[in-house]
Amino acid sequence: MQRIRAPSTPEQGSPVIYLQHGILSTADCWIGNYAHNSPAFVFALEGFDVWLGNNRGTTHSLKHKTLDPSKDKEFWNYSFVDLGKFDVPAQIEFALNSTAEEKLTYIGHSQGTTQMFFALAENEDYLKERVNLFIALAPVIRLSNAKDGLLGYVSDHESYVESALSKLGIHDLFSHDWDRRYGFKMICNVIPFLCSTGKYFFITSQTDYNDQSRINISSSKFPGGTSVKQLIHFAQLIKDTSFQYFNYRDPELNEAAYGPEFRDQPPTIDLTRIQ
Repeated sequence: MQRIRAPSTPEQGSPVIYLQHGILSTADCWIGNYAHNSPAFVFALEGFDVWLGNNRGTTHSLKHKTLDPSKDKEFWNYSFVDLGKFDVPAQIEFALNSTAEEKLTYIGHSQGTTQMFFALAENEDYLKERVNLFIALAPVIRLSNAKDGLLGYVSDHESYVESALSKLGIHDLFSHDWDRRYGFKMICNVIPFLCSTGKYFFITSQTDYNDQSRINISSSKFPGGTSVKQLIHFAQLIKDTSFQYFNYRDPELNEAAYGPEFRDQPPTIDLTRIQ
């Protein structure tokens, strides 16, 4: 995590805000513009104690006590379920313990909302004692209408994409040093659509929305990486239409992960639990 405070803001006693980025991004997304329109700086200048979260597998979150992300595929065995179950509570606890505050405000963008929705559905009692407000920017729960682009392709060709990348020993996407380790040319030869549509994560025809003076800054920080499992899980939300746990597409694996009653379909994440 990173922390930003204005010089006049005391180390303890100020309202705490926790900002959580979206998929393939990092905490850099909150500080990539000028101070007057970068959310983290704006909040800091208003007297907030600002904490920036970095999900596992991103540029600033590649350390592990026992696993090496460049060698151990188990490091990349996660999706937004794990981010909501482990990463969100851990980062909230760290921020609150560091500031001696009882509660904070959570602002998530895209995937940053998905992991929080999961966390609330599964552990609301814990979080309501620690979070005073949840602000969801571009929230993502269901993607049944998002059938175009990269996620749509992965949804339609899930088995092929997962199998091809696994055979190549690739378990992460666009993470630190990704091009040197795997090579874009090799990946694009095996799964051309991954490259031809992947560019739309980085390039938009709507140039009116781009601050040309910050393009170099943005492109130097994005993408920040994610796991293949994470991308596939989001793609599953298109085909399976419900907000649910990862579907292993194998009855035995589903049973091992979730129990015999979920051999054919993983559990649904029950958002009605959120009050």
